Amino acid sequence: MVNAMKLMINGIWRGDVEPTPELRAQQMIHAGRFRDRISADGASGFRAEPGRYHLYASPACPFSHRVLIVRALKQLEDIVGVSILHPHWDTPNGWGFADTALSTIDGAGNGFRRLHEAYRASAPDYTGKVTVPVLWDRRSCRIVNNESLEIAAMLNDAFDAIAGDRGPDLCPADLKSDMDDLNDGIARRLSVGVYAVAGATHQGAYAAAMDQLFGFLDELDGRLSDGRRFCLGERPTLADVLSTRRWCASTPCTIRCSARAAGGLSTIRTCRGC
Repeated sequence: MVNAMKLMINGIWRGDVEPTPELRAQQMIHAGRFRDRISADGASGFRAEPGRYHLYASPACPFSHRVLIVRALKQLEDIVGVSILHPHWDTPNGWGFADTALSTIDGAGNGFRRLHEAYRASAPDYTGKVTVPVLWDRRSCRIVNNESLEIAAMLNDAFDAIAGDRGPDLCPADLKSDMDDLNDGIARRLSVGVYAVAGATHQGAYAAAMDQLFGFLDELDGRLSDGRRFCLGERPTLADVLSTRRWCASTPCTIRCSARAAGGLSTIRTCRGC
């Protein structure tokens, strides 16, 4: 089947779904279905505990990689485990675990070979896409959350009491309003913007998507041109994590943005070490 989509329907994995216009419009956009939260006091039903939670992630996915960055910045390697999915996800079986140079086996002890098994275990009637990252609870054997920004926010502060408040606070209270506004722009104009370029079906749509994408990058470049180290000043925030990873060296070739390379964004290149 040409351009078949891969998703689960009523808990059954399908790698050959005929894309309707509605499905096609959503096929590249990640919207998390599992939205529970870990909290320090356990009031959410998921108490922060060392070794209880595990990440299923892949650096090949920008949404997933942002979570890996936060885990590293907060020095949670001994608190929250991680298993790496193979980057070749566009296969009949979707994201998979394997003991290779680019991936690992399922380190959470479930014996999963494919990520869709984790989705089925969490919701036997699940219908939707199977995406990374996934935050897994080893105690209840289910997905806690699969929305990358929410997972990143949890990793930022939910484990401070048991991990010793390691690393920078990426969600400082005094910058929250400005950070939320910037994150909204990153989500709408950068994260979704590159996929709008990729999904353009005619020149007019492509040109409009490119203008929006690089208009935002120009704004970001201008923001950094006053000498500040980070997007909101001298302290890193989640906005820096989101904007840094979302534009990477591979994006121009894979998302058809090569008509205007990011090399022209001199301040971003300098600040980000591109």
